[in-house]
Amino acid sequence: MHTLLVEGWPDERDTVVSIQDDKRSGSDSPATTPPSSPHSTPPSTPRTSPAGSSAKLSEAGEPTDTEVLFPSFDDANRFVVTAELGCGGFGRVLAARDGQVGELFAIKIGSGVGLANEAKMLKEILKEDPSQQERIAHIREAFTWKVSETITHQCITFSLSAGGSVYDMQESAGGGSFHRHTICQLLYQVTTAIAFCHRIGLVHGDIKPENMLLGTVTHAMHEQGGIVLKSIELKLADFGCTYVAATLDPSKYQSGTTVMLAPERLLRLASGPAGDMWALGLTLLEWVCGFGTLSPLDALSHGEILNTMEKLVKEALPEHMRQVALLQCYGFKEPLPCARGNGDRRWSRRPVSTMISRSPVKLADGIERLIPYTEPEMRHFQSLGKKLLKLDPARRITSTAVLDSPLFTRGNY
Repeated sequence: MHTLLVEGWPDERDTVVSIQDDKRSGSDSPATTPPSSPHSTPPSTPRTSPAGSSAKLSEAGEPTDTEVLFPSFDDANRFVVTAELGCGGFGRVLAARDGQVGELFAIKIGSGVGLANEAKMLKEILKEDPSQQERIAHIREAFTWKVSETITHQCITFSLSAGGSVYDMQESAGGGSFHRHTICQLLYQVTTAIAFCHRIGLVHGDIKPENMLLGTVTHAMHEQGGIVLKSIELKLADFGCTYVAATLDPSKYQSGTTVMLAPERLLRLASGPAGDMWALGLTLLEWVCGFGTLSPLDALSHGEILNTMEKLVKEALPEHMRQVALLQCYGFKEPLPCARGNGDRRWSRRPVSTMISRSPVKLADGIERLIPYTEPEMRHFQSLGKKLLKLDPARRITSTAVLDSPLFTRGNY
């Protein structure tokens, strides 16, 4: 029997909640929980905290053999906590059984404004998708939990995603690249969800594999050409960084995951749906090139990330963005001198250590070398990657246009 301490609440409020065995399964075998993986993070933080409403479950569908120190709700008899699924800047995510209906669900608990914003946005999304047909991890309910006179937490419940996240699946399968057919399916499904958000005027703000949940227990296997996932049912999750596209406050530029932020968001400039498309482009790159392609960027400054992105796409920032970058990243009002005669700029004044330079060097090879023309689908991946990863947001392809890509006319999704 293990004990998990749910941090962040007064000890005197904590109570031990024992796990109730699933009478349907008749098994005491422990569940398989997902490997630690990043999820929604507080502003300007790397990909270092676990995923939210996702968990790899046992075949019986339940995490078992766990005891959780969990603060009592006012209606404590309603919830039976079965496992801790993740933690991060937002708070804690727990697996629990609802005593009223007897089913498992995920409950996200935190005190930050991000969770309140997520509940607000998910309620708006549910109004637009009352039948829950879109590929969104819909809210089940939201409520406020008053811990004490001075401490209040926001709580959101979701259906539990038994397959874990795409990030978890790629990592647990050994970290290689996905098979091209699996990429097509993942890409089509997540783009469908993104397009729905954009159609109703919302920007997700934190597109990454950690926030793409698999609704069924998906089996990963290695075949020639990469990791293959079976029975893909993807849903987009974590709307804590979501905002209405028409009302973006540039002061929120860093909300999300730093290495996935579009150049305009790194530079505190207004960003609309195009910011999601940049993050989708980086996600595609990681699926094609292999797990962790972007991870070393966590250790880089904003200026170094911009420099790496220029090398990746083989183009310079637009002039107005370059001037902002010089001023905001380094306090310069005049252009930096070119580092070489070929015109390459070096945004950073400090060298990058050998330990963290491998991925940037790999990215500096450019999209054409990272995604070579080996097969027709790879050619389309390269073309789409170039259209998604435009430094100028006005030139990026839209989510609707992505769905019209030749990739999805060949029956690959």
